[in-house]
Amino acid sequence: MNKKAIGVAALGLCIAGLAAPTATADPVGTPAFRPLAGMGSDTTENVMQALSDVVVVGGQKVIGSYNTQPAGQVVNTKDEAQFAGRCNTAGGSGGVARANGSSAGRDALLAAMTPGSATEGCLDFARSSSGAVAAGQTFVVMAQDGLTYVYPTNGDIGPASAIGDLQLIYKCDASVAGAFEPLIPQAGSGTRSSWATLMGISNTTLPSCVKDTIGGLPLQEHDGSKFTKSNQLVPFSVAQWIAQSMGNVPDTRGGIQIGNINGIAALQLNPAQFSVRNVGNIIPTTKFADSTSLEHKVFVNNGTGKSQVCVNGKSVIEQFGFLPVGC
Repeated sequence: MNKKAIGVAALGLCIAGLAAPTATADPVGTPAFRPLAGMGSDTTENVMQALSDVVVVGGQKVIGSYNTQPAGQVVNTKDEAQFAGRCNTAGGSGGVARANGSSAGRDALLAAMTPGSATEGCLDFARSSSGAVAAGQTFVVMAQDGLTYVYPTNGDIGPASAIGDLQLIYKCDASVAGAFEPLIPQAGSGTRSSWATLMGISNTTLPSCVKDTIGGLPLQEHDGSKFTKSNQLVPFSVAQWIAQSMGNVPDTRGGIQIGNINGIAALQLNPAQFSVRNVGNIIPTTKFADSTSLEHKVFVNNGTGKSQVCVNGKSVIEQFGFLPVGC
């Protein structure tokens, strides 16, 4: 397989006229502690931060979404007066370590759902771009996102690739051995899980040529600034690319280019692009089934047939490059 023959067509992005509120880190303003606290996916942390400023119930902001970084840092998610020694460090113990990725968010929520755990009651939802849940959890779709690959400017793979060629690269097939250096985000990333499924490889036991570190450090998803070789490539959220290119979120693309798969351009709000995945939030199944719960009203149905997220935040979801679902 000729390295240059894989990339043959240019890619266009339909992003004109979009502008979104700048997402800030963690809940800002009042109330300091929101009724619904969550963490997890890097892919949706920016849009969830923006939604936390517009989604209200009874005139009050209800979503407290905590970012993935700094990785492992302990944050306070609930009032110490109500959750002494568990969800807040004010009493000298407690707090919740930031979850970096969909799987990490799911597991952190599971711990918060477990009676007697150190973080019982400290989280109410988990951001997810993979949809994978644990027992007693339900994934609620919020939007659709495209998934494609990015590569260094003038890199070897080029701007358009067939899915079969990408799969050969990520399976370390002998026909492309040594020609490319495929990368994948850090363990726990929903993008890693989705891309591994698309490539037909294991999410946990990577093929020998696939790396999830650069310079000995885990490769954070949607960060294109770490490329060191022209033959590298890595999966990337289309919504994140659009939001970063519009300046709606911090731009970590570096000098990279975005590719398309099977000749279908990764267009803004394009459900016909080759790889489309659902993104959303995980909540306890008991809350999902309880139409009176705040979780149900905010993420599932507020009684109007739509979630409060849809009612207050449809335009915000679109402005961050996602296609709203159920709105």
